[in-house]
Amino acid sequence: MSYTYVDSDLHRPRKLLSLLGSFWADTFRGVDQVVAYCGDVGEVGYQANIDLDEVILAVGRPAVPVYHVEQWLPCPLLASLKGINPIQYGGPGSGHFGDGLIYGSSLTPAYSWACPVAAVDLIMNRIYEPSATLTRGVDFDIAGGQLVFRADPFADPRFVAQPVLDADGKVVDAQVVLWLFRADVDHEDIWTQFGYILGIRLPSSRPYKDLVNAILDAIVGCTATAQLEDLLAAVADCPLARGDEVVEDIVAGDPLLVITDARAYRYPAACTPVVAVGDRVAAGDPLVDTIEIHHLNHGTVPDWLAALSLGDTLLPAGYLADLTFGGAATPLIVEPNVAGYTKVSWALGGFPADVAEFWDLTHARGVASGTTLAHLLDIRLDPVGEPTAASLPATINPLQFLAANYLRHNALLVRVRTGGFGPAALGLDQLRHLRRIVPPHEAVLFVIELPVVADSATVDLVAEALLSYSAAEPLPDTVGPDGIGDGPSVARVVLGTCYAGP
Repeated sequence: MSYTYVDSDLHRPRKLLSLLGSFWADTFRGVDQVVAYCGDVGEVGYQANIDLDEVILAVGRPAVPVYHVEQWLPCPLLASLKGINPIQYGGPGSGHFGDGLIYGSSLTPAYSWACPVAAVDLIMNRIYEPSATLTRGVDFDIAGGQLVFRADPFADPRFVAQPVLDADGKVVDAQVVLWLFRADVDHEDIWTQFGYILGIRLPSSRPYKDLVNAILDAIVGCTATAQLEDLLAAVADCPLARGDEVVEDIVAGDPLLVITDARAYRYPAACTPVVAVGDRVAAGDPLVDTIEIHHLNHGTVPDWLAALSLGDTLLPAGYLADLTFGGAATPLIVEPNVAGYTKVSWALGGFPADVAEFWDLTHARGVASGTTLAHLLDIRLDPVGEPTAASLPATINPLQFLAANYLRHNALLVRVRTGGFGPAALGLDQLRHLRRIVPPHEAVLFVIELPVVADSATVDLVAEALLSYSAAEPLPDTVGPDGIGDGPSVARVVLGTCYAGP
């Protein structure tokens, strides 16, 4: 959330002083003390205004704040709790352009303490006229629930360390108080206001809020494609377009930026934009290829789908594993006079016993109904008698056949590229909540694409040589008289049988 300082008269002590009257502003000799008092009152009032705004916004779930904002939050650091860790290349606070770090060079250690907030961008040594301002990503970072500093605050003279005394007045520790400016504090407002209804409790985040809203929208207004898209976007932390906007620029890099006339969208570098400069997008439109939904109602399959496996949720019980329908032309197998009817089949992926059972069951049900699969595939205009190989197609596309005759009325495909997940992604395990909003007669089939790291080696530059290796020299092992002890023999039972008494 953007913030402009100064955005309120509560930040203007002189303005507040003028409201007290001319005596305090012009006549009273200790006017500086009154100004300081007005500043303190203004900061307290500004925080109360923030709290009130958050209470009002929490009434509606689309606007409920993700985090509570503290304008100024004290953060005491104890010297005894200081953690010292070496900076790792590519880790938080390192490996970024302009940070002065060079790969392979010696790095100074990082100093860390437990972080009391979810996020903060600025840390100062005092509220009024601070002489030290630390910036996130430059002077410190947040990683693994820790505030990680590039330099030790206790060694900075701008942060005054105070002694910590025990009950006897002895110095037992040292403390530095940092002031966090506009820190995000997790009060779990999403859970306490709306998440408890669904029983979904996750760390507060924008995707968590979007997940709760998508499920409740589907429950209240019946599930539509929009709610499915919102849920998938929350799981992957892949923002969709938020309104009627025009794409003005696309900046490749890490992160990838898709900039419209209204806002900028950030994505991992592995994402590929599906929009171009000048395109107009509507609310809910995808901007990158992390999530792709394909409806099978037209009986067609997308080009990126090479095969599809059906598991126990879409097949009768009793199969050992999935059956795979490939997307290439496959020869049709014709067997005449099987239980008095022509039996047709084609190659499927899976255990041979499962494939044989599938086709036996398919043919048996066709015989029982009087219309076999061979009858449905007969290409004759006026079929008379059982079809033969000449009256049946020579090949068939199993995947296309499956989509056109089985999946087109009650299924859709979702392609998920996990390499494009954002840093706040909820994880694929949260897809289980689809069972709450997808009607029981509908099926959502997922194709999960995992990122592949490619590596190569130029063997032309490798010199080969054949060397002989006979054997290793034997290791000498000697025992001197000091290693041999001489003492009385002791009898011990090492093996025996225990018999029960009479």
